[in-house]
Amino acid sequence: MGTAGKLAILGGISLPIYCVSFRWDSLLPSPPWAPGWYQVEVFLLFIPYCLALRLIWRRAEPTPSALTVLLAFALLFRLPLLATEPRLSTDLYRYLWDGRVQMAGINPYRYPPEDEALRFLRDDTVYQRINRKEFPTIYPAGAQLIFGAAAAVGLTTPARFKALLLLADCGAILLLLRLLDGYQLNRLRVLLYTWNPLVVYETAQAGHLEAIVVLCVVAAFLAAAKQRVNLAFMSLAFATSVKLYPALLAAVFVRRRVGRCGLIFAAVLLCAYTPYLAGGAKILGFLPRYFSDPDEITNLGLPSLLFAVLSPVYAGWILRLGVVGVAGWIFFRSDSTWMKSEAAGNRGASPNPPFPSLVGNAYLLVSVHTLLLYPALHPWYLLWLIALLCMLPSPGWLYFSCASALVYITWPTPSWVLWLEYAPLYVLLGVEMMRRWRTSRDFPALLKTERFGTSD
Repeated sequence: MGTAGKLAILGGISLPIYCVSFRWDSLLPSPPWAPGWYQVEVFLLFIPYCLALRLIWRRAEPTPSALTVLLAFALLFRLPLLATEPRLSTDLYRYLWDGRVQMAGINPYRYPPEDEALRFLRDDTVYQRINRKEFPTIYPAGAQLIFGAAAAVGLTTPARFKALLLLADCGAILLLLRLLDGYQLNRLRVLLYTWNPLVVYETAQAGHLEAIVVLCVVAAFLAAAKQRVNLAFMSLAFATSVKLYPALLAAVFVRRRVGRCGLIFAAVLLCAYTPYLAGGAKILGFLPRYFSDPDEITNLGLPSLLFAVLSPVYAGWILRLGVVGVAGWIFFRSDSTWMKSEAAGNRGASPNPPFPSLVGNAYLLVSVHTLLLYPALHPWYLLWLIALLCMLPSPGWLYFSCASALVYITWPTPSWVLWLEYAPLYVLLGVEMMRRWRTSRDFPALLKTERFGTSD
């Protein structure tokens, strides 16, 4: 049997589970956790998913039929979840509410949902399911533009908004295929992202904005790999305006063009925030409280040890400075490598000098950021990292993408869940780094040089 047939069997095993997700709770004894049988479903889905990955990494030929089967099942996995009510998170209802507020001509940063000024917008479907009604929105301006545009075209229900996210997810998959082609990697590697149960559930079921963030980030990688730096920074800046954390990748993309790239980045952010500047200091929304409230700290690994000796505010600054320090180190190292390569090219040693590995640098930086994330590591924060794994697979992060389903058991995260999540992750990442240390004189191997369009 060929690769296409084997993928069809594995996809056929997974599809019925997605079709009954969150629809079979009444058929089984009531479980002790809120999302129902979600954890069981995820662990069952990871079995055929891992078997499919094993098939792909055994150098399966990327035939058109195999790719067609892979992409068809990626779509089929998502479609049954679009009509289901978000169960893993209520963030989607805040998206819809912020869009509704903007359609009423009101700045979404001005009032929290429970404010009497917004009473006329309340209903029993969206308003009743919003979390933190007493606080203003947490989402940056780019996200608000998306919410307002979605409301303007009638995407005012969870299913309709998730359809928009599905389009973004499909766009990200197509761009990932182009990125794999550019690095001359097996196109079937896109299965790592498209069939990952965490990705499927957090986009098609929970409806998180990370689908749009991944689309913009992958577009930025593709543009940067082709040395179209302006376009890369425009895409990266918009991703930052949707969720703030993609700003870290500026350290990977900038390469001796700090002034111009900084202006492009600032211009895009200013354009995104301009419609909301009348809100004044309120445009920060819930963010300041989010980073200072001890009740928001959940699902952290080793960083949680800092809270035993420091207050959340000071611990948070230490963690953030650690991530910024790694970003600075990557920036200066990459810039130095680029200048050396350019100098060699000017001497005739290399007519086409290589540039530092975009994906390798980004993988290292995003991994450090995820490990030191503060104040909470929610499962959907992993999506942009999973997209990078199509180029640089990591058993540790793949394990964590499965184990993170345990976070939904209860809140705050129990210590036994943290052990199940993080202990294997740290061990697997340690083994991975030791392996790269042994196989490369230039540690880490993630920072090797490569050309886009040649094998890495």
